Amino acid sequence: MGPSGQYALPNLIQSLDFNSAQLVTAYRMIYMIADGTTYSIINVIGPDALQIWKNVYSFIAPGVPENQWQIEVEGWLKTTLAERQAYMVEVAVNIADLGPHGHVGFPVANNTLYEE
Repeated sequence: MGPSGQYALPNLIQSLDFNSAQLVTAYRMIYMIADGTTYSIINVIGPDALQIWKNVYSFIAPGVPENQWQIEVEGWLKTTLAERQAYMVEVAVNIADLGPHGHVGFPVANNTLYEE
């Protein structure tokens, strides 16, 4: 068996018998997975990504629950999933009215996406 994970997805997708619309959709989802990592999303948010931060005043915090790390990680997961959902909604909204000559493509140079 060959390599697996998100880095192997593009090759795997190419090996499947997808039509152009399915291939573009798959590549958009791969892009979303690669670009929307928890690290990248939390890195943009900065210190506010820690929910306990809103309770800190002058670097003094009240008692922290023992499961605070679980609360924080759950918040990161929810933020990541919301970002991914927003990405897919953005794609759907932006292609809702393509007109008679519109098409859906992926921002890469791949002529096979336009073949039927």
